[in-house]
Amino acid sequence: MDFCAGLSDKGTSANLWTLAGAVVDARRMDLPVMVMMGGHVIKTGCSPVIISLMEAGMITSVSMNGAASIHDFEIAMIGATSEDVGENVREGKFGMWEETGQLWNKAIAPDILDSQNQGIGYHLGRYMTGHKEQFPCIEYSIIHSAYWPGIPVTIHVAIGTDVVHQHPEANGAIIGQGAMADFYNFVDLVCKLKKGAVVLNFGSAVIMPECFLKAVAMARNMGYPVENFIAGNFDMIDHYRPRENILNRANTGDEGTGYYIAGRHEIMLPLFAHLVLEIKEDYR
Repeated sequence: MDFCAGLSDKGTSANLWTLAGAVVDARRMDLPVMVMMGGHVIKTGCSPVIISLMEAGMITSVSMNGAASIHDFEIAMIGATSEDVGENVREGKFGMWEETGQLWNKAIAPDILDSQNQGIGYHLGRYMTGHKEQFPCIEYSIIHSAYWPGIPVTIHVAIGTDVVHQHPEANGAIIGQGAMADFYNFVDLVCKLKKGAVVLNFGSAVIMPECFLKAVAMARNMGYPVENFIAGNFDMIDHYRPRENILNRANTGDEGTGYYIAGRHEIMLPLFAHLVLEIKEDYR
Protein backbone atom coordinates (compact mmCIF):
# COMPACT_ATOMS: atom_id res chain seq x y z
CA MET A 1 0.00 0.00 0.00
CA ASP A 2 1.24 3.51 -0.81
CA PHE A 3 2.38 5.13 2.44
CA CYS A 4 0.36 8.32 2.06
CA ALA A 5 -2.76 6.42 1.02
CA GLY A 6 -2.46 4.41 4.20
CA LEU A 7 -2.61 7.46 6.47
CA SER A 8 -5.71 7.94 8.56
CA ASP A 9 -8.32 10.52 7.64
CA LYS A 10 -8.79 11.42 11.30
CA GLY A 11 -7.14 13.80 13.77
CA THR A 12 -3.64 15.08 13.06
CA SER A 13 -3.36 12.99 9.92
CA ALA A 14 -6.45 14.68 8.48
CA ASN A 15 -5.04 18.09 9.41
CA LEU A 16 -1.79 17.29 7.60
CA TRP A 17 -3.70 16.41 4.44
CA THR A 18 -5.78 19.58 4.72
CA LEU A 19 -2.75 21.83 5.22
CA ALA A 20 -0.84 20.17 2.40
CA GLY A 21 -3.78 20.65 0.07
CA ALA A 22 -4.10 24.28 1.16
CA VAL A 23 -0.45 24.91 0.24
CA VAL A 24 -0.93 23.48 -3.25
CA ASP A 25 -4.20 25.38 -3.74
CA ALA A 26 -2.56 28.64 -2.64
CA ARG A 27 0.25 28.30 -5.14
CA ARG A 28 -2.12 27.33 -7.97
CA MET A 29 -3.93 30.64 -7.27
CA ASP A 30 -0.58 32.49 -7.03
CA LEU A 31 -1.17 33.26 -3.35
CA PRO A 32 1.59 33.43 -0.71
CA VAL A 33 2.81 30.48 1.33
CA MET A 34 4.86 32.07 4.11
CA VAL A 35 7.16 29.84 6.17
CA MET A 36 8.51 30.86 9.57
CA MET A 37 10.94 28.71 11.50
CA GLY A 38 13.15 28.27 14.54
CA GLY A 39 16.65 26.85 14.82
CA HIS A 40 15.71 23.33 15.92
CA VAL A 41 14.14 22.65 12.53
CA ILE A 42 17.59 22.97 10.96
CA LYS A 43 19.37 21.14 13.78
CA THR A 44 17.15 18.10 13.23
CA GLY A 45 18.21 17.86 9.59
CA CYS A 46 15.12 19.29 7.91
CA SER A 47 16.88 21.82 5.67
CA PRO A 48 16.63 19.58 2.57
CA VAL A 49 12.89 19.28 3.23
CA ILE A 50 12.41 23.06 3.20
CA ILE A 51 14.66 23.39 0.14
CA SER A 52 12.66 20.74 -1.74
CA LEU A 53 9.45 22.71 -1.17
CA MET A 54 11.11 25.93 -2.35
CA GLU A 55 12.40 24.22 -5.48
CA ALA A 56 8.90 22.92 -6.18
CA GLY A 57 7.51 26.45 -5.95
CA MET A 58 5.52 25.69 -2.82
CA ILE A 59 7.13 28.34 -0.56
CA THR A 60 7.12 32.05 -1.39
CA SER A 61 9.13 33.40 1.58
CA VAL A 62 11.15 32.19 4.56
CA SER A 63 11.44 33.99 7.89
CA MET A 64 13.58 32.72 10.74
CA ASN A 65 15.04 33.69 14.08
CA GLY A 66 18.74 34.42 14.55
CA ALA A 67 19.55 30.91 15.78
CA ALA A 68 18.16 29.35 12.60
CA SER A 69 20.34 31.63 10.49
CA ILE A 70 23.43 30.54 12.43
CA HIS A 71 22.67 26.83 12.11
CA ASP A 72 22.04 27.33 8.39
CA PHE A 73 25.31 29.26 8.06
CA GLU A 74 27.32 26.58 9.89
CA ILE A 75 25.85 23.74 7.86
CA ALA A 76 26.82 25.56 4.67
CA MET A 77 30.32 26.10 6.08
CA ILE A 78 31.16 22.72 7.65
CA GLY A 79 28.19 20.43 7.00
CA ALA A 80 27.26 20.27 10.69
CA THR A 81 26.07 22.44 13.55
CA SER A 82 25.65 22.43 17.36
CA GLU A 83 28.02 21.80 20.26
CA ASP A 84 28.03 20.35 23.79
CA VAL A 85 26.38 23.33 25.46
CA GLY A 86 26.43 21.96 29.02
CA GLU A 87 30.13 21.15 28.99
CA ASN A 88 31.17 24.31 27.17
CA VAL A 89 29.13 26.63 29.38
CA ARG A 90 30.92 25.21 32.42
CA GLU A 91 34.27 26.03 30.84
CA GLY A 92 33.22 29.39 29.42
CA LYS A 93 33.62 28.15 25.84
CA PHE A 94 30.01 28.02 24.70
CA GLY A 95 29.54 29.84 21.41
CA MET A 96 33.13 31.03 21.25
CA TRP A 97 33.89 29.49 17.87
CA GLU A 98 35.88 31.99 15.85
CA GLU A 99 34.74 30.75 12.44
CA THR A 100 31.01 31.18 13.12
CA GLY A 101 31.13 34.48 14.98
CA GLN A 102 33.62 36.20 12.73
CA LEU A 103 32.20 35.08 9.41
CA TRP A 104 28.50 35.63 10.25
CA ASN A 105 29.23 39.19 11.40
CA LYS A 106 31.48 39.79 8.42
CA ALA A 107 28.77 38.61 6.04
CA ILE A 108 26.29 41.28 7.11
CA ALA A 109 28.79 44.08 7.68
CA PRO A 110 29.82 45.60 4.31
CA ASP A 111 27.00 48.01 3.50
CA ILE A 112 24.02 47.12 5.64
CA LEU A 113 23.93 50.55 7.30
CA ASP A 114 23.55 52.13 3.86
CA SER A 115 21.03 49.55 2.66
CA GLN A 116 17.67 50.67 3.96
CA ASN A 117 15.61 47.93 2.32
CA GLN A 118 17.84 44.85 2.53
CA GLY A 119 18.23 43.08 5.85
CA ILE A 120 20.27 40.28 7.36
CA GLY A 121 18.64 37.57 5.24
CA TYR A 122 19.62 39.24 1.98
CA HIS A 123 23.19 39.97 3.11
CA LEU A 124 23.83 36.44 4.39
CA GLY A 125 22.52 34.98 1.14
CA ARG A 126 24.60 37.36 -0.95
CA TYR A 127 27.77 36.62 1.01
CA MET A 128 27.40 32.84 0.85
CA THR A 129 26.56 32.90 -2.84
CA GLY A 130 29.51 35.18 -3.59
CA HIS A 131 32.02 33.19 -1.49
CA LYS A 132 31.13 29.59 -2.26
CA GLU A 133 34.71 28.49 -1.68
CA GLN A 134 34.15 29.15 2.04
CA PHE A 135 30.94 27.09 2.07
CA PRO A 136 31.57 23.59 0.68
CA CYS A 137 28.13 22.39 1.81
CA ILE A 138 26.22 25.39 0.49
CA GLU A 139 23.62 23.24 -1.28
CA TYR A 140 22.16 22.45 2.16
CA SER A 141 21.67 26.12 3.05
CA ILE A 142 18.08 27.35 3.07
CA ILE A 143 19.25 30.96 2.91
CA HIS A 144 21.42 30.36 -0.16
CA SER A 145 18.77 28.18 -1.83
CA ALA A 146 16.29 31.04 -1.44
CA TYR A 147 18.69 33.84 -2.39
CA TRP A 148 19.62 32.86 -5.91
CA PRO A 149 16.02 32.44 -7.23
CA GLY A 150 14.91 35.58 -5.37
CA ILE A 151 12.75 34.06 -2.63
CA PRO A 152 12.64 36.62 0.22
CA VAL A 153 14.41 35.60 3.45
CA THR A 154 13.98 37.68 6.61
CA ILE A 155 16.01 37.16 9.79
CA HIS A 156 14.58 38.30 13.12
CA VAL A 157 17.22 38.79 15.80
CA ALA A 158 16.93 39.55 19.51
CA ILE A 159 20.23 41.04 20.68
CA GLY A 160 21.97 38.72 23.13
CA THR A 161 20.14 35.54 22.16
CA ASP A 162 22.68 34.25 19.63
CA VAL A 163 26.30 33.14 19.87
CA VAL A 164 27.41 35.53 17.13
CA HIS A 165 26.66 38.43 19.48
CA GLN A 166 29.49 37.24 21.75
CA HIS A 167 32.09 37.85 19.07
CA PRO A 168 34.27 41.01 19.38
CA GLU A 169 33.31 42.02 15.83
CA ALA A 170 29.57 41.99 16.56
CA ASN A 171 28.19 45.46 15.89
CA GLY A 172 24.87 46.29 17.47
CA ALA A 173 24.14 49.07 14.99
CA ILE A 174 24.67 46.74 12.04
CA ILE A 175 22.68 43.87 13.54
CA GLY A 176 19.90 46.22 14.61
CA GLN A 177 19.68 47.93 11.22
CA GLY A 178 19.57 44.57 9.45
CA ALA A 179 16.93 43.16 11.78
CA MET A 180 14.80 46.30 11.47
CA ALA A 181 14.98 46.20 7.68
CA ASP A 182 13.96 42.54 7.74
CA PHE A 183 11.05 43.30 10.04
CA TYR A 184 9.75 45.90 7.59
CA ASN A 185 10.25 43.41 4.76
CA PHE A 186 8.33 40.86 6.82
CA VAL A 187 5.47 43.32 7.27
CA ASP A 188 5.36 43.77 3.48
CA LEU A 189 5.00 39.99 3.12
CA VAL A 190 2.22 39.84 5.72
CA CYS A 191 0.34 42.63 3.90
CA LYS A 192 -0.19 40.19 1.00
CA LEU A 193 -2.05 37.63 3.13
CA LYS A 194 -5.70 37.15 2.22
CA LYS A 195 -8.26 34.40 1.77
CA GLY A 196 -6.56 31.21 0.57
CA ALA A 197 -3.01 32.26 1.50
CA VAL A 198 -1.08 30.04 3.91
CA VAL A 199 1.17 30.79 6.88
CA LEU A 200 3.27 27.96 8.34
CA ASN A 201 5.33 28.19 11.50
CA PHE A 202 7.90 25.44 11.94
CA GLY A 203 9.22 25.31 15.48
CA SER A 204 9.55 28.94 16.55
CA ALA A 205 7.94 29.22 19.97
CA VAL A 206 8.52 32.92 20.69
CA ILE A 207 10.34 35.15 18.18
CA MET A 208 8.36 34.46 15.01
CA PRO A 209 4.91 34.31 16.66
CA GLU A 210 5.60 37.69 18.29
CA CYS A 211 6.93 39.23 15.07
CA PHE A 212 3.95 37.88 13.17
CA LEU A 213 1.38 39.36 15.54
CA LYS A 214 2.98 42.81 15.35
CA ALA A 215 3.29 42.58 11.57
CA VAL A 216 -0.40 41.72 11.25
CA ALA A 217 -1.30 44.70 13.45
CA MET A 218 0.84 47.04 11.32
CA ALA A 219 -0.60 45.68 8.07
CA ARG A 220 -4.17 46.22 9.25
CA ASN A 221 -3.27 49.66 10.58
CA MET A 222 -2.19 50.57 7.03
CA GLY A 223 -5.50 49.34 5.64
CA TYR A 224 -4.60 45.83 4.44
CA PRO A 225 -7.39 43.33 5.24
CA VAL A 226 -5.17 40.52 6.53
CA GLU A 227 -7.70 37.81 7.38
CA ASN A 228 -9.20 34.48 6.36
CA PHE A 229 -5.82 32.90 5.65
CA ILE A 230 -4.91 29.32 6.57
CA ALA A 231 -2.36 28.87 9.34
CA GLY A 232 -0.43 25.84 10.50
CA ASN A 233 1.91 25.50 13.46
CA PHE A 234 4.32 22.57 13.72
CA ASP A 235 6.12 21.93 17.00
CA MET A 236 7.06 19.14 19.35
CA ILE A 237 4.72 20.35 22.11
CA ASP A 238 1.82 22.78 22.38
CA HIS A 239 3.22 26.28 22.98
CA TYR A 240 1.11 29.25 24.06
CA ARG A 241 2.40 31.99 21.74
CA PRO A 242 2.19 30.12 18.42
CA ARG A 243 -1.32 28.91 19.19
CA GLU A 244 -2.56 32.32 20.33
CA ASN A 245 -0.61 34.69 18.08
CA ILE A 246 -0.68 32.75 14.80
CA LEU A 247 -3.72 30.49 14.95
CA ASN A 248 -6.13 32.53 17.07
CA ARG A 249 -5.42 36.25 17.58
CA ALA A 250 -4.05 37.12 14.15
CA ASN A 251 -6.28 34.95 12.00
CA THR A 252 -9.60 36.74 12.21
CA GLY A 253 -12.49 36.45 9.78
CA ASP A 254 -15.21 33.90 9.25
CA GLU A 255 -13.07 31.64 7.07
CA GLY A 256 -9.70 31.81 8.82
CA THR A 257 -8.52 28.36 9.84
CA GLY A 258 -5.67 27.21 12.06
CA TYR A 259 -4.12 23.80 12.66
CA TYR A 260 -1.65 22.75 15.37
CA ILE A 261 0.52 19.79 14.37
CA ALA A 262 2.42 18.30 17.30
CA GLY A 263 5.33 15.93 16.72
CA ARG A 264 9.05 15.66 16.10
CA HIS A 265 10.26 17.94 13.31
CA GLU A 266 12.39 15.23 11.73
CA ILE A 267 9.24 13.10 11.31
CA MET A 268 6.40 15.55 10.74
CA LEU A 269 8.07 17.96 8.32
CA PRO A 270 9.27 15.32 5.82
CA LEU A 271 5.83 13.72 6.01
CA PHE A 272 4.12 17.04 5.40
CA ALA A 273 6.42 17.89 2.48
CA HIS A 274 5.79 14.48 0.95
CA LEU A 275 2.04 15.09 1.10
CA VAL A 276 2.42 18.54 -0.47
CA LEU A 277 4.50 17.20 -3.35
CA GLU A 278 2.18 14.23 -3.89
CA ILE A 279 -0.90 16.47 -4.06
CA LYS A 280 0.95 18.84 -6.39
CA GLU A 281 1.80 15.91 -8.67
CA ASP A 282 -1.85 14.78 -8.70
CA TYR A 283 -2.90 18.19 -10.02
CA ARG A 284 -0.86 17.70 -13.20
